[in-house]
Amino acid sequence: MPTSTFAQPNFTVDDPTTYRTKLDGNSMVGANIIDNFAVHAQATPNMTAAVDAGRLPVLGAVPAVIAAQNTATLVAPVTYPRNDIVYVDGISGAVGVAAGVGNATPVDPAIPSGKIALARLAMTVGMSSIANSIITDLRGSLLAAPVSAGVVALATSTTLTLAQSGSLCSLTGTGVTITLPTPLGNSGISYRLLGSDANTQTITSAANAIIWPDGTAANYTITNNQLIEVESDGTNWRVIGAAGKLFVEGGATGNMPGNKTQADGLYVPVRTANVTPLPAAGVGVTVTHTLGYLPTLYQFEAVCLAAEYGYSIGDVVHPFASYSNTGLVPISTWASTTQVGINTDATNPSLISAYVKNSGLPTTLTAANWAYRFVLR
Repeated sequence: MPTSTFAQPNFTVDDPTTYRTKLDGNSMVGANIIDNFAVHAQATPNMTAAVDAGRLPVLGAVPAVIAAQNTATLVAPVTYPRNDIVYVDGISGAVGVAAGVGNATPVDPAIPSGKIALARLAMTVGMSSIANSIITDLRGSLLAAPVSAGVVALATSTTLTLAQSGSLCSLTGTGVTITLPTPLGNSGISYRLLGSDANTQTITSAANAIIWPDGTAANYTITNNQLIEVESDGTNWRVIGAAGKLFVEGGATGNMPGNKTQADGLYVPVRTANVTPLPAAGVGVTVTHTLGYLPTLYQFEAVCLAAEYGYSIGDVVHPFASYSNTGLVPISTWASTTQVGINTDATNPSLISAYVKNSGLPTTLTAANWAYRFVLR
């Protein structure tokens, strides 16, 4: 529909022709907003509701024009009244109805993720048609997409909606590609994406790029227990947080751009599970890790399980090895792409030791009072 220039009519001043011209022009100005996805009764009322044509806002692009639609045929309540909500999908524009639960005092049902509420239908027992009198308009401004919270489960390839911004998107499934919406004009919109099974999901952008703190522009893959958070700067998606194995050192092949360092603010250390007791004298230990690449930093830790030598439960020390509490020897720590471990002196069998807390006195740790683990990056 063409538009016009808004002009405030004033019947005390305007002549009849001018007054009518202003009303017609103002109707042209407001029609696309006033009538946008308006819900009303059919010309001949029945158990469907009519939804007028509308325009879905697409920031950074021309709005999608959606033709007029009708809801599915609804069924009248049998015992108690209920509230149904007519909605439109924020991406496809398809209309649907969220059915409420019958109750003496009905409440609104939950709105499905990615949907925009249009109207409430106050359904009554035994009704035979939907009249305008039972319809409450719920449309706010459709010029800005709503923001939701909570967890959104995604198991198939999809483009995220602006309505899912602020949610934790839990990703599962094989061969799944999640596409971020355009960042253009969406400054401040953010998403959190969590890998929730052993499969790998690919994250891409509908426009421009995903930018890492070091300036790298790259898509990425995500898998179990990996979390990424991105935010639009109005032009690109910026990675503002991450956790789990999302980095590959030295440009090696992997699921992220190479050469990520702790300076990027995203290189998150991983700790292996606690193992008890401490290794015996002169005995090395090996632990399997799941980083999937060769760590550049790896360290042996002892975790206090029972208070001794000034340490409290939960305290962590980086121990050394000793024999007879006189000869101090280093612990040799090693790592591969799948394992990490330590070796101690077998010629002079050495016990895991530490200094007494707040003292320079070395002492052998009681093996049963401590657990060991490795921290890797």
